Amino acid sequence: MRGGQRDLQQPWGGTRPSVRYFYVVNRLRRFIAILVGSRSIGLLIAAARQRASREVADFLAGGGHYRSGSLFWEAMQMDLSSTDLLALPYIIAMHDAGATFTAAGKGWLVTTSAGEAFQFNEEDLCNGLSVVKERFVDNELDGFEVRDALVIDIGAHFGDSAVWFAKQGAKQIVAYEPFPTTAAVAAVSIRLNRLESRVKLNVLGVGGQNSRLQVPYDRRLSSTQSARVASEGGVLGESTQVDIVAFADVVTDARTEGRTGNLAIKIDCEGCEEDIFAEPESWHALSLANRLVIEWHRSETLPGFLEQLRAVRFNYTTRATPNSTVIILADRIEPLA
Repeated sequence: MRGGQRDLQQPWGGTRPSVRYFYVVNRLRRFIAILVGSRSIGLLIAAARQRASREVADFLAGGGHYRSGSLFWEAMQMDLSSTDLLALPYIIAMHDAGATFTAAGKGWLVTTSAGEAFQFNEEDLCNGLSVVKERFVDNELDGFEVRDALVIDIGAHFGDSAVWFAKQGAKQIVAYEPFPTTAAVAAVSIRLNRLESRVKLNVLGVGGQNSRLQVPYDRRLSSTQSARVASEGGVLGESTQVDIVAFADVVTDARTEGRTGNLAIKIDCEGCEEDIFAEPESWHALSLANRLVIEWHRSETLPGFLEQLRAVRFNYTTRATPNSTVIILADRIEPLA
């Protein structure tokens, strides 16, 4: 007895169920839901292997179907053997937002409700849909004014942000993506949206100084996925050589080619932002821009960056993301013409 109340002993030996207990129970419930909803041991095994039991259970509960080795959502049929099951929530969300999916070779042509088009193979589908959803459904970049601006897009990824900038009225976009396989997908996005004359895609990384690096990289993954696996101590089976161009040179070259003072810069390069702004020349280059949007990855270095941002006369707002990063939206106090 404690405080006049009886301890309720539980069959697992403690007075209260542990977090681990609830985790196991919930996982078992999802496994049962998958078996009941699909009547397939194969789908259950695939969900367990990919650690996607929640995604598959929600897919079936939301109206998805499984039959003869394929998953079905609306008119979309996906082969279980080649489908990344973690993509299922994004497929549903994009469908709900009015997107259409059309089979294209070993992947999918995804067209948003407003007509933007992207093509992803099965391996890229989860990562590709997640960024398209961020751009065109969640409107992650809302408030970043680019109409009639020259935009430097550092971390072009699959071309999603370059397409968004063009649709928002940017005059010209100069995009940088260091990894060839990811840049190849970005090139397809640019072509599908007929933006070849407005988007210049460079297969280069951007840093504080000009350099050449050997970077951990898995060709099966996007640049974002590779960077995250490497940063978390994961082992990637291969690496690739990446040419890095100095941020100060990127800004100078863009202003020379674009012949405009209305410069906007987006930086989303999975941690390279600290390398960029470790150089004084980068801060001078930033002073030539009117607007900046940047994803900052390390909370411990954020206050120093924001202090320096104020020192070069930028106002800013910040917003936390579900990935424990911070989006910084900054505007020059006295815009350049």
